[in-house]
Amino acid sequence: MNLNAKYVFFVGVLVFFQGCSQKTAFRPNGQRLAPEIFNIELRGADVVLLGERHGQAADHEGQFEILSKFSKATLGMEQINQNQNESLVKYLEIPNHSVSGLETWLQWSKRGWPKFSFYEPLISHARARDWKLIGLNMTSAELQSLDSKAFSQLPPSQQQQLIEEMIRVHPFEMTDELATKLARLQAARDFEMAKKINAQKEPHRVFIGVMGCGHVRKDRGVPFFLRQINSDLKVVSVCFHSKAQEVDYVWRD
Repeated sequence: MNLNAKYVFFVGVLVFFQGCSQKTAFRPNGQRLAPEIFNIELRGADVVLLGERHGQAADHEGQFEILSKFSKATLGMEQINQNQNESLVKYLEIPNHSVSGLETWLQWSKRGWPKFSFYEPLISHARARDWKLIGLNMTSAELQSLDSKAFSQLPPSQQQQLIEEMIRVHPFEMTDELATKLARLQAARDFEMAKKINAQKEPHRVFIGVMGCGHVRKDRGVPFFLRQINSDLKVVSVCFHSKAQEVDYVWRD
């Protein structure tokens, strides 16, 4: 993207988000948080996890609002696989590379994610500030081959709730056996993303993770496993809708 195109793109993003209603941080119990307090919480975090409902425009707008509060960070994304990181680095080293070109390079649409345009402002913000961009996810085949013990680390009540959630969210008839298998994969995915975040966390540089809202739950998601791996990290989890459970903050109108 040349300089003029970049200018037009970022002006367009700025105008778009200025037109959105002002959002504010709330605690999950509905208590409104003063903006300056929320900003202090963000600045004091080692890891900030931004949970989304995939494909919900308001959630992606909220991610951009919070991302824009930082001048120096590492951006990790569930939407990019760890096995794509080497290829990602090669692409980003191409002179005058276009962020939009990552849609084809990473085979975005073939991997089932919402349209790339939801994430392009986030990646463009990171690239304009020379942030490192890292894929966090792993394929289901990779997770199954690991024989992960992550699920067994969860409290029994959370194991059962996760199985029940797999039954509830999948729009097809689900056996208990399949639901348990999917719950184990979910826990393994969260554990592997937590491992990657901990390995890539740099001193004096916040790590911002973009992922589904279920993954940022403190009771069984990535924050749970980050506590097991590195209890010294201060992790802040944020979601963007009022029904979010077990997160630090809800960022909404």
